[in-house]
Amino acid sequence: MLGPLEDVLSKRKPSLPPEDVRQIETVHRNGLRLLKLVNTLLDFSRIEAGRIQALYRPVDLAARTAELASVFRSAMDRAGLNYKIHCEPLPKPVYVDIDMWEKIVLNLLSNAFKFTLQGTVELTLSSVDGQAELSVRDTGTGISESELPRVFERFHRIEGASGRTHEGTGIGLALVDELVRLHGGTVQAQSKIGVGTTFTVRIPFGASHLPADRIATDDRQAENTLGAAPFVQEALRWLPGGPSGEEQLVKDLANEDLAPLLGQKQAAGADRPTVLLADDNRDMREYVQRLLGRKYNVTAVEDGARAMAAALANPPDLVLTDVMMPRMDGFDLLRSLRDNAATAAVPVIMLSARAGEESESEGLEAGADDYLVKPFTARELLARVGSHISMHQLRRELTSKEHQLRTKAEKAEQQHRAILESISEGFIFVDRDWYVRYANEQVAALGNVPLSSILGKTLWEAFPGIENASFVPAYREAMATGRVTHHEDFYEPSRRWIHANAYPSPDGLSIFAQDVTERRVQQEKLLLTEKLAATGRLAATIAHEINNPLESVLNLIYLARTSPAQMSKIREYLQTAEKELNRVSHIARHTLGFYRETSIASDIDLPALIEEVLTVYDSRLRASSIVIVRDVAIVPAVRALRGELHQVFSNLISNAIDAMRDGGQLKISIREPERGHDVGLLVAVEDTGIGIPQENIPRLFEPFFTTKPSAGTGLGLWVVSQFVASWGGTIKVSSNTDSEKQGTTFTIFLPRVAAPDQKKKPQPRLM
Repeated sequence: MLGPLEDVLSKRKPSLPPEDVRQIETVHRNGLRLLKLVNTLLDFSRIEAGRIQALYRPVDLAARTAELASVFRSAMDRAGLNYKIHCEPLPKPVYVDIDMWEKIVLNLLSNAFKFTLQGTVELTLSSVDGQAELSVRDTGTGISESELPRVFERFHRIEGASGRTHEGTGIGLALVDELVRLHGGTVQAQSKIGVGTTFTVRIPFGASHLPADRIATDDRQAENTLGAAPFVQEALRWLPGGPSGEEQLVKDLANEDLAPLLGQKQAAGADRPTVLLADDNRDMREYVQRLLGRKYNVTAVEDGARAMAAALANPPDLVLTDVMMPRMDGFDLLRSLRDNAATAAVPVIMLSARAGEESESEGLEAGADDYLVKPFTARELLARVGSHISMHQLRRELTSKEHQLRTKAEKAEQQHRAILESISEGFIFVDRDWYVRYANEQVAALGNVPLSSILGKTLWEAFPGIENASFVPAYREAMATGRVTHHEDFYEPSRRWIHANAYPSPDGLSIFAQDVTERRVQQEKLLLTEKLAATGRLAATIAHEINNPLESVLNLIYLARTSPAQMSKIREYLQTAEKELNRVSHIARHTLGFYRETSIASDIDLPALIEEVLTVYDSRLRASSIVIVRDVAIVPAVRALRGELHQVFSNLISNAIDAMRDGGQLKISIREPERGHDVGLLVAVEDTGIGIPQENIPRLFEPFFTTKPSAGTGLGLWVVSQFVASWGGTIKVSSNTDSEKQGTTFTIFLPRVAAPDQKKKPQPRLM
């Protein structure tokens, strides 16, 4: 790939149009980035397989390191950084693999440049305690104390770190660590938030610590090395500035098949729709800007904070945003747009390199209108942008001027109706008295009713059973407050999950609805996975709990049979055996209660249920020297599904035990709330364990997110949050990692009725 591109750039550049040269240079730069990434991944695979072909040579390390460091001089100067290089002559030669040493130095300098927005970057090479010591110090943003032990882990990235870009794979420092180890050396990191970071590499002099068959005696340049070009070019792309001008907005690559999507070339002006683009990758930003600039007025910014400011200053017709960006990421930008009345209805398309159904669901559930996975084709981007801008303009017209639609000419009305019938979403308009004035065919399909039975009726008459879903409160809220609402629920008559957006206007309510049943099926599969895992864990725990007292009983019977005929001693043995058998019976009785039919709501004594869970985990609690403290008031029964309650508190108690492996206190509190709720209970599970870092708390209830280093699926707390939400309850978490007052508390508000009335609203079963 790179060879033909370099040939075109070197031999044919003068004859190519400037915009084509820019496109080829962009491909070449990103080809180098791809080569750098692939080579790094190959290095990891070779190291793991034990097939890394290192060749260690005696090297004038001071001269070689100074030469490598100097290539970053232009980037440092352009960034306004104070760049210092101190490479003292070393008393002895250092044996290194030249290619590997190059990657160590360049990765450390690239990392320092990325996270140092102002101040100093300093590289020092000297002799310390009989070893060659390389130090790269910066005055950058720094690394928190909790994250510092993980900086050399593969694919670990520090969330929320301020830098020149949010791009990165989290493998640069991991590769540095592996390569230094291959040299018999060490690498360490010291850092302080707001002060800076220092990476120190030490490699012994001589060759006695290296494999004898991999030693060479000559000092030669490395062959087929990747070189510094990809590192420096990538660093330069992180800096502001670069090509600008009107010519970069007027022509894309000569793709004739894009003409129908681009339409006739239009002069820039107020009549063209506006697109706000937020992406911290400058190549991607410039490419999308050139592609869309022929048809739309495009404003491009490098992070979410600037995008929000631009949107408030001049609300666009569409926002196109990357997910991972510095200062404010795509999800924060989306929330800010939706929370502001001026931008709440603006369509948002999210761009991300994270593929998969769960990533797409996360974006759509957060309120995005569409989700596009990189890499995408120009045709796909143009089609989706054009579709959402057309729908946005239509929604704006329908919500603000719906009464004008009825008085327009027949042809215009037919045109609008044709658009409404062509969209994939269901659309329905109801007046202020809730009478349906318009609905497209998609609405009829979603509601599983004929279109003729909808028009002219109230919303409740047109869709029987809607009062049993929670759409009605959302629609009434939108009509009463004038605010856009987004809601999702199961509609029993059509056996579908529906996601609905309601846009109020002075004349009524415009509702756009779509079928999201397939996505909900995927969520239920995740839930089933965790239920099966929980059942397996429960079975293993119960087997262990039953085995211990049974072994004790067998030993007691043996002693009773073989001991001298002392009736008092035999009676003591039998009394102890009876206690152990009663314990086995207690565990078995409650286990059977858990595995019996649990899909029918019943009145449950909550303190008794939690005691059952504690009984199951009794062995683990005693093995970890954990003291149980109960603060339980006399409370009324809760109507709920027994299996759901059992799994929720089983997960919370199991997690608390994991957090207190060296002993501690587990406190269970149950009481009625003092105020704020008419009926319900407050349940708190509080441990004195290691605590949870504050930066992880917002993600605790995400699927597959786990703070356990070597175990856990990351689904347990997600399932807990799903059950609590389905009950109409809430769950809150507070935690402290301070050694003097560490621990975590989960607090659940549990309604007295935590299960739906089976006669009124059967639970949907999609699988």
